[in-house]
Amino acid sequence: RQRLLTAMVSLLPTEEVTQMVERLLEESETLLLDTPYLRRMRELGRQEGLQEGLQEGRQEGREEALREAILEAAARRFNPPVSEYQELQRQLAQIEQPDALQQILLALFDAAGTAVIFTLIAEIQNESGQDS
Repeated sequence: RQRLLTAMVSLLPTEEVTQMVERLLEESETLLLDTPYLRRMRELGRQEGLQEGLQEGRQEGREEALREAILEAAARRFNPPVSEYQELQRQLAQIEQPDALQQILLALFDAAGTAVIFTLIAEIQNESGQDS
């Protein structure tokens, strides 16, 4: 039986075989997709995706916390005009490296004004190839 089926399928054009397999898969999703190996692979993929997502989420959270700390410190130290604060906010949103954001936050302690911070941001963006 198996040889006969294999011989008959080999006589069909490739497109017809593809359509037949697609129909079989649609009719019974468990036919080929629920083997122990594929279940294990799906579970591994899910776990890897979850770990990557958690790591990305932690980094994004850290970046956002640093941005907020920079904005809060700049507002308290320099009380910049709204337009300057918004420009600082816009430029900080473009920086995605936590180390660079940390550097900006530390520079705020010694900065004489927001101009120093904008200069540092421009330097960071030039080093990383970003445009402001």
